[in-house]
Amino acid sequence: MHSLWYKNNVQIHTSKKACVAAYPSTVQNGILWFWPNTDPQYKDIITRKTPPFIPEIDDPSFTSVMGNRDIAYG
Repeated sequence: MHSLWYKNNVQIHTSKKACVAAYPSTVQNGILWFWPNTDPQYKDIITRKTPPFIPEIDDPSFTSVMGNRDIAYG
């Protein structure tokens, strides 16, 4: 059973079965960067430290192949 509540006008879902941490993250050059640390000192790390900038990725002649894979767990 899950419940629904609001914090700062943002819809929040809760579940007693779910166990997840929220990590500081940002998207740059189409890449999701995250800092895998929930310590409060890293909450606003993006304002102090940014991921490396990769100019080749912003070049229109640069091509890439993206893929994903579901891995069974449980």
